[in-house]
Amino acid sequence: MKKLARITIKDEYLEECLGYIKDHTNYCKTEQGNLVSEAYQSEEDPHIVYLISEYATPEDEKRHVESPADAAFIKKMEGKEAAPVKMFAWTQLA
Repeated sequence: MKKLARITIKDEYLEECLGYIKDHTNYCKTEQGNLVSEAYQSEEDPHIVYLISEYATPEDEKRHVESPADAAFIKKMEGKEAAPVKMFAWTQLA
């Protein structure tokens, strides 16, 4: 199952957070079982970033979510969001 996170970043933290997001996304690509790890910045509103991830198994995803690297990323981003992070999950139909 693929997951999508929508993060809206406060203006004063935008460049700082974009760096964190790029670093974390690149790190996630090296994790065991990672199939997809991508980050996209909205062209309409550059303060909105979408993170897309997919892991091979639920165990791989759990390992990612419980990892020190994911906890560190969340801590760096804490308080810099202009809106609550919104999470979506979907399954491919065709």
